[in-house]
Amino acid sequence: EQLMQEGLINDPGDLYKLTTGDLLPLERFAEKAAENLIASIRAGKIISLSRFIYALGITYVGQETALLLAEKMVRDSEIKDNEMEISRFKNYFKKISSEELQGIKDIGPVVADSVEQWFSKDKNLDLLDRLEEAGVKIKIDPGLKKSGDRKLEGKKFVLTGALDNYTRDEATEEIQKYGGRVTSSVSGATDYLVVGKNPGSKLDKAKEEGTTILEEDDFIEMLESKELPE
Repeated sequence: EQLMQEGLINDPGDLYKLTTGDLLPLERFAEKAAENLIASIRAGKIISLSRFIYALGITYVGQETALLLAEKMVRDSEIKDNEMEISRFKNYFKKISSEELQGIKDIGPVVADSVEQWFSKDKNLDLLDRLEEAGVKIKIDPGLKKSGDRKLEGKKFVLTGALDNYTRDEATEEIQKYGGRVTSSVSGATDYLVVGKNPGSKLDKAKEEGTTILEEDDFIEMLESKELPE
């Protein structure tokens, strides 16, 4: 809020122009805090494709839909490298139509129209250009390129609680690497709930649904094993 009130940022593209000197005059920004924030922003210049799509804030596009869109782009574009320029991303989604997007399972006309409209607006395309100028790069999510061990193909996971050996992002990448998908909420379609310390209400929901519950050790064993638990 301070950054916006002081006119230092107006949209996400401005974040990458910030310097330590911009932050020091602000309330509660000592030198160390300012340095930490700038370092964090710079560390975030490489972002996974699905998270990049989600972070754009396209109406109706949550994390699961973002992953579906990322999968389609990788499949259609036959991407071989592990990283790509934002310009390639922009050109792909500028050309794709609502009708094509509706060909993706679980994406209907409302979501497809929202995506098409977002990429038709000059201000949004300008934002993508500015992000690229700032050095932001997109990496391909593990598992989107169909190769290697796909033992978790078609399996849906939900994560809850704090894991000892993985951050939430690291656990998600491990699941995706083997072809699985991580969703945000437990439903009848969820195959596994991975439980860490201090789990939330998702654990109760998983028990109601009869979802297979994995403690962290079970999860690690699953990743290392060739067979999935019953």
